[in-house]
Amino acid sequence: MKYSIFFSLAIFSLTLSSCNSQESPQQIFVTDALQTTWAGAAEINHYNLKQKRYGKITEGEAILIFVREPFLKDRQVKDESGKENFHVLKLNAIRSFRTGAYPYHTMTSTFQPLDKNSAGKALKVTTSIQEWCGNLFMQTNRRKGKSTTQVFSYFEQEEGKTFTEHASTLLEDEIWTALRINPKALPTGKLKIIPGGLTARLYHLPFSPLEATAKWKQGHSDATLIYEIKYTHSERTLAIEIEKTGSHAVQSWKESDQHGLISSGTLKKRLREIDYWNYGTDPKGLKLRNKLQLK
Repeated sequence: MKYSIFFSLAIFSLTLSSCNSQESPQQIFVTDALQTTWAGAAEINHYNLKQKRYGKITEGEAILIFVREPFLKDRQVKDESGKENFHVLKLNAIRSFRTGAYPYHTMTSTFQPLDKNSAGKALKVTTSIQEWCGNLFMQTNRRKGKSTTQVFSYFEQEEGKTFTEHASTLLEDEIWTALRINPKALPTGKLKIIPGGLTARLYHLPFSPLEATAKWKQGHSDATLIYEIKYTHSERTLAIEIEKTGSHAVQSWKESDQHGLISSGTLKKRLREIDYWNYGTDPKGLKLRNKLQLK
């Protein structure tokens, strides 16, 4: 595939001259092939999860679900009427893990345009956390040159807060979808990034741009590459490993800081072209869970 060959050559160039490779995510170009990659059915990825919470590493499950959906740009919700011919790549990133007596369930949803004329940035990102202490929800919307985030939380210091940044500021959460659409367009070198919603809320971080450095590295095999972000002041690092070719599937990730591991995911099972919304009853639903090797 010409696209894959071009990407491989581009990454080689980025590695040699990252200081001159400040390419903007606004340069994302969606090919006709990618328009149909996730159309009508989803790609479901199951990972073995390691997650740090309360100073200890706990094991759990992570699921990344990628699917193409019709989207209303003005209201920023799913287009159920079929009025607009506009689509996004939706990622539902789900984590389930236990800390002591009680479980955590989290989900981050990212909606990134699959449109050749789009600026390429996610239009909407939501993060929710459920655990025995209570619920937390935050939502980011990009409109009219601004990126606005609202937080709803049972924590007094977080409840009702609103953060506003320029729409061009890169969101960590949109990197996961950008890697699937056009990884070549992601910036390298010094930049500013707003940290991921899940990490920001678990560690009560301000939802504001932080200085970081991004670069490409060789993956754990000849068939993969790693996009690595290192935040300057917190020394937090996020490394996402993707396949070099095809639709650049996510093979693994590792998140760490000066104190050690924060989270990691290692691929356990991947299924493609799955209309999971038609698996809402057993035994059909149970068979799908067994195929994904879910607990």
